[in-house]
Amino acid sequence: GEREEALGKIWHTPNAPAIPSRELLTMIYEAAGHPTQFRPASGFILTLMGLFNPVIREVKEMLYQFEAPFEVDHSDYDRVFGNVTPTPYQTGVETTMAWFRHR
Repeated sequence: GEREEALGKIWHTPNAPAIPSRELLTMIYEAAGHPTQFRPASGFILTLMGLFNPVIREVKEMLYQFEAPFEVDHSDYDRVFGNVTPTPYQTGVETTMAWFRHR
């Protein structure tokens, strides 16, 4: 917002390359020191659970974002503001877990 060339445009800030959700969840479980325990829920199961839980109902509404690759291109940001190295997922997970442990 402080630079003229930023006004009136949509910017995708730099992000690490996309990885499968399963891979990210595995990193989180491992960093927490727990065995990986999760399994996907079908759209039908989410619909059924959403009848009783409004949070799950919202998850069902956003499910389309997880059914196909959801990648963001930040090349415009790099071109205008300079190349920024995004934080790797593993570093982000480890830093977040360390923060939770020291709270």
